Amino acid sequence: MAAPASSVSPNAQPGVPSIARLGLALVIGGTVMVALSYALAFAAAPWPARSAWLMAAAQPAIMVGVMALSTRGRSARDRRWVLTLVVVALSVLSGLLAVLLMPAEQATTQLWLGLPPRVLVLLVLVVAVPSVALPWVYAKTFVAVADSE
Repeated sequence: MAAPASSVSPNAQPGVPSIARLGLALVIGGTVMVALSYALAFAAAPWPARSAWLMAAAQPAIMVGVMALSTRGRSARDRRWVLTLVVVALSVLSGLLAVLLMPAEQATTQLWLGLPPRVLVLLVLVVAVPSVALPWVYAKTFVAVADSE
């Protein structure tokens, strides 16, 4: 069944969903940012200190880009996947940037739930949120995908 004419982009390539193009752009852009970050790490001051910020932005871009490419054949039009990819990207990005903004731990630093604050932020935002969100949306869309194939 063909899509209504109003939902098709005039410059869309046949056979390549827009989520796949977005995923590919994120992977390529993130890879370029990683390469630039490594190049800046070996440059003269003050650039090495700034390369960590570029790397923190590159990692979620690559991760979400690969996830967007993997949804291409299954349920690329499902809004739950798009929403989940946005939530995961924002969670990982905010976790990495928060760690860069937080002061380094010292011997007198107050522990949060028995962990240094930066470690807890990483565990919650970079590990726990994607580990819960991705399996949940996969389980929610599995039946619809299995029925369509």
